[in-house]
Amino acid sequence: MDQALANYKNRTPKPRFIEKLMKRTVFFIALSFLTLISLVPLAVRADDPRDTFLNRLSGVWKAQGKAFGMEANFHMKWEWVLQNRFIQLSYKIEMRGKDGQPQTFEGTAFYKPVANGKYEGTWFDSQRALHPIHATADSTALIAIWGTPETEQGKLIYRLLYSLRVRR
Repeated sequence: MDQALANYKNRTPKPRFIEKLMKRTVFFIALSFLTLISLVPLAVRADDPRDTFLNRLSGVWKAQGKAFGMEANFHMKWEWVLQNRFIQLSYKIEMRGKDGQPQTFEGTAFYKPVANGKYEGTWFDSQRALHPIHATADSTALIAIWGTPETEQGKLIYRLLYSLRVRR
């Protein structure tokens, strides 16, 4: 037993074993580095000052009110998508007509920061509409001008109130 332990301690590692160990070590170092690099854009986006207002909109918002002359429930979800390059608005209005039948309007928009407090985007909805969006933000509101003179135009103001509700 003592001879076996002495032989083990005095042995020289085989070159093939060292080569495999080196390859594994290099592989794990490279994998760790790539993982860290992939997280850098997320950290940069979170601290990007031009997106401060949109970061405050991020989340799920619900409200009740009237839409198209009917009582309605509003649902909005703002979330960063596509490697945090766009913020997506998912918008849904659930209404009941005078006949009691449910009616739903849905839309989605993608906003892209283009300059400090300025955004461009595109709106798509369940009525098959497709509109360009040009928006600006100040400390309390996102003002979005959508559409074109040739089709249809509108203006939406998403205002943050102290109660953390959005008023339209």
